[in-house]
Amino acid sequence: MRHYPRMLEGLKKRFGSSKVSGKLVFIIIGIASTLWFLFRVIPKPSRATYPCMKAAFPFMSGLVIYLITLTGGIFSFRSAKKSFLKAKYLTAGIFLVISIVFAFVFFIHDTRPSYANTHFADFTPPDGPNNPMGTPQGIIKGGVVWVWDPGATNSACTNGDDDPYFAPSNTNQTVVDDMVNKAILNLTGAADIKTAWDSLFIYLNVKKGRGRVSHTDGEVIFIKINNGSSNWKRDNSANDYVEDTTGDMPFITETSPQVVLSILKQLINVYGVKQTDIAIGDPVAHIYYHCYQVWHDIFPSVKYVDKSPGFGRTILTESTAPCITYSDKGAIMTDAVNEKLYSLMENAKYLINMAALKGHEVAGISLCAKNHFGSNTRGGAGQLHAGLIDPNTDGNLRSAYKEYRVQVDIMGSSKLGGNTVLFFVDGLWGGNAGGEGVPIKWVMAPFNNNWPNSIFVSQDQVALESVCYDFLRTEFTTENHPGTASFGQNRRFDYPNMPGVDDYLHQAADSTNNWPAGIKYSPDGPGHVIGSLGVHEHWNNATNKMYSQNFGTGNGIKLIAIPSNLVGIKTPVPIANSSLLLFPIPVKNNMTVSYNLKQSSSVKIDVCDINGQVVKVLQNNTQPAGLLINNFNIDNKLSAGLYFCRLTISNKTENYSTSARFQVIK
Repeated sequence: MRHYPRMLEGLKKRFGSSKVSGKLVFIIIGIASTLWFLFRVIPKPSRATYPCMKAAFPFMSGLVIYLITLTGGIFSFRSAKKSFLKAKYLTAGIFLVISIVFAFVFFIHDTRPSYANTHFADFTPPDGPNNPMGTPQGIIKGGVVWVWDPGATNSACTNGDDDPYFAPSNTNQTVVDDMVNKAILNLTGAADIKTAWDSLFIYLNVKKGRGRVSHTDGEVIFIKINNGSSNWKRDNSANDYVEDTTGDMPFITETSPQVVLSILKQLINVYGVKQTDIAIGDPVAHIYYHCYQVWHDIFPSVKYVDKSPGFGRTILTESTAPCITYSDKGAIMTDAVNEKLYSLMENAKYLINMAALKGHEVAGISLCAKNHFGSNTRGGAGQLHAGLIDPNTDGNLRSAYKEYRVQVDIMGSSKLGGNTVLFFVDGLWGGNAGGEGVPIKWVMAPFNNNWPNSIFVSQDQVALESVCYDFLRTEFTTENHPGTASFGQNRRFDYPNMPGVDDYLHQAADSTNNWPAGIKYSPDGPGHVIGSLGVHEHWNNATNKMYSQNFGTGNGIKLIAIPSNLVGIKTPVPIANSSLLLFPIPVKNNMTVSYNLKQSSSVKIDVCDINGQVVKVLQNNTQPAGLLINNFNIDNKLSAGLYFCRLTISNKTENYSTSARFQVIK
């Protein structure tokens, strides 16, 4: 009962709070949950592990405890009274004590504080904005590329049985391909995709002491996807693994098949990696058919891995010995001291980690580090939950900073985080509550009640997760998403704002002041204590989204946004109605810029490259109200390629910026 007050409140409102007490609502829900649980689990006991069953169980168990303590207390008190009247004082005393115990359990169980009523709106990270810690990683040190294109997904998608988010009709593959191309090029600064991947492979090899070498034939690239719900929501009675929609949470947010297809196109069609040198999967689970069919139809020789036989998958086999040692040595995670991987993943030359952008009810957020909860061989990840914020999802948070965090061992492992050539977070859809969360439209700018339509990539895993955490904690507040209550479940959305969520990022960035007493992170075994895994900081604010390198200090994160005007400007509703127009397009020598001002304003017009760097200032002065048409010479200093013309308008009531893309030809 104590976990689901919003559900109780919703039902009370539905039936009339003056007519139905909270206790009666609780009893009704408890009976219904018990019947639902028994109806689902008796025919198929494995359903007891489904999230919908886990959601119903607290109501069922709460009702059982309620009835036992109530009836037991009444019986014991009446027995004590009868014994006292018969002068059986010892017996009366025993029954009286028993009745008191029952009463104590009854009232405590019924009234203790509710975690679900606890909100985290007042939590702010203790390190504050723009206070970087750690050592930036990557070709562009601390670089995180964020690509946003609202044309990537169908805004009208309902994610219902006949309209799942992952359906080809709901994602524009051409747009996604373009987004992924831009992301990889901007991450490396390369002029073409082949050179970009060469740079990525060489960077990792140099970092691992292999020398300045790139990928060669026969070296396996393992693409770790997030497909974990197929461990408990698959229906293999069909011709292949499909998602079981009979539960209350169909079509959970996981890696979109379209972003993986884009990476496969780059690696195989452009870079030239052999299909047989690529493996894809989520080792703890399976690959849903809606992903498999998209990839297999185009690239049938890729190794699509599974732990179970059938359906044409490549079967995984366990490694012979553990290759990850958890640094708490069993003190926190009593059920996990070390871990095996499957041999194909352990022996892979390179990993690509393709996580999904979502909050999580146990960890606060679920990104690349949490994605590796699916990389072990145990068939589940429950043994690792003790190393997270809310291991029992009961509100007893391990929220202090400098506590052991299992994500740090995962990020520092030479087989996992240390062997990753590309960290990729799929934010095309964006989830709300981790393993059970479906896509949800985002409120914050620039998404404005649409799907987030974003991808994030980096070579710096700490920087990437720090940026994504800033997005998640900004979006998933009780103000933006009050939460929903429905029969058998209660969804809340503010998990990313649990205190202590970024503790693992502090520790992964810098050991000096952030590691717990007595803990030395050495996932590769004693004598291999990790150093800084990347740089962590928080942006200045959710409007400007600027990190240290965006201010030019050079010692923190650099958020490279595409389009570039997503970072560093304010986004109020404009009063200028600038109507920025450029012509002719493409540009060879001269370009005319037209815009409209409703009042006299300070105007600056910049030409920016695709990284958002200003390469030419065309205008910087005060202009009167009215229609402005100006002709500018685009000199030979601009090489052929794509650029943005950025118009920034400032006056007494607003700061407004907009941009338009144009191409320079020679």
